[in-house]
Amino acid sequence: MDDIRTRNGLLNQSDAARFLSIPQQAFNHWARGYERGRPLLHVLPQPAEHRMATVPFVAMAEAYVLDALRAAGVKPRKIRPALERLQREYGQYVLVAPELATDGIDVLWDFSKTSPEGEGLIEGSTGQQVIREIVTDYLQYVVRAEDGYPSMLRLRHRAPSKIIIPPSANITATNARAVRGGRRRGCRPAIRRSCAVGGPAGAPRCRPAPPDWRGGPRPPTDPARSAPRRRRPGGPARRPAPG
Repeated sequence: MDDIRTRNGLLNQSDAARFLSIPQQAFNHWARGYERGRPLLHVLPQPAEHRMATVPFVAMAEAYVLDALRAAGVKPRKIRPALERLQREYGQYVLVAPELATDGIDVLWDFSKTSPEGEGLIEGSTGQQVIREIVTDYLQYVVRAEDGYPSMLRLRHRAPSKIIIPPSANITATNARAVRGGRRRGCRPAIRRSCAVGGPAGAPRCRPAPPDWRGGPRPPTDPARSAPRRRRPGGPARRPAPG
């Protein structure tokens, strides 16, 4: 997989963590690596300007899957050796590979039970079937392309709102904070609540948003509501305006 999903930066690490509702420190560890370890996410090289977008779509999807594994009881801090074994079988982008929810879970489980490097990888309170069910539930929100890898990502924590991340979206920090807080400002074609998959390239197609009162025409007013109120009989008389 070598296309816009891996080469085009969407967000910097801070905004990507907020966008996916992942703790900032956890996302930084996944993107930069733990102590003496390599990164778990395929982020772009860090430029001199630290606010530049270095998180491509594939890294967003990988972080989403890592968050699912963490929710299922897998410890990302100890997952690097297991990922290296999975990569030998399923390729470089194993976290977003279609085999992860099936054979990949079996490999993780067996690795944690049979390999010295897998000791402590999975919490003792969870089980293999529990991990499979949680990961499968998360992956329902991943839209896959013909090659089996993700092409769209729906935000699970924003359901029932249909917020979709396409691989070519130009997401800004304002977009991320607005979506994170449930607000909607004007018509942003990249990320919208009403986006639907469409077009030859799989780009989102959004319905037009209502005009913003601050920048567009006001909607027509209801004559019944805009009519002046009548004074009730016996009520106080209106004071005359000063001359």
